[in-house]
Amino acid sequence: MNNTPNPVYYPQPQPEPPKEKNGAAVVSLVMGILSLVFACCGGSLIFGIVGIITAIVSKSKSSTGKLNGMAIAGLIMSIIGVVAGLITLIAFLIPAIIAGGSGGFDEIFRELERSLR
Repeated sequence: MNNTPNPVYYPQPQPEPPKEKNGAAVVSLVMGILSLVFACCGGSLIFGIVGIITAIVSKSKSSTGKLNGMAIAGLIMSIIGVVAGLITLIAFLIPAIIAGGSGGFDEIFRELERSLR
């Protein structure tokens, strides 16, 4: 009689399915970063709006119908960039309108010319 034990077979781990590549999520993240970088000027509005749109496109391309981490980060940064851009635009536009209507800028430039002479 053979006294060797029967071999034990352990289940092998299954390989993880490949992660889906979502270029729109990467674009959303990059546009969100750029919208924060250019928050002090009007460029943040353009970058932020493109970032928001590409985050939405990323959701539609996803097989689960959810935003992945990069798209969420891009969406949040894009929204912050758009809000900061609007605040900056309003902060510079309102004084320019007020000063432009009263001739304020012309008087400032005349004073500057006088002081340089």
